[in-house]
Amino acid sequence: MEEYRSSMIPRQRAGLVARELDGEAVILDRVAGKVHQLNVTAAYVWQRCNGESSIQEMAAALAEDFGIDAGMAAQGVASIIETFGNLGLLVAGDSGEQPIA
Repeated sequence: MEEYRSSMIPRQRAGLVARELDGEAVILDRVAGKVHQLNVTAAYVWQRCNGESSIQEMAAALAEDFGIDAGMAAQGVASIIETFGNLGLLVAGDSGEQPIA
């Protein structure tokens, strides 16, 4: 993910149904007819895709909460956000419903 995007504020796309269980999550995308299973790290990031937290802020929180290197956290969050974007699960928080891709 390109560096300029670290300040992006992603938000979950409307119409998705998410459920958490034991730290993991399942997302139902009825429009696409798909179900996505998230591991603990991806579920952590998903919860923070609320239109209020930047990718950079998510990475800092992940590093602190999981006790991992800040660079590793930044790479992990960027990769997860990119995957969510490619799956059509996110929109830019400040752009209405503009998809993140």
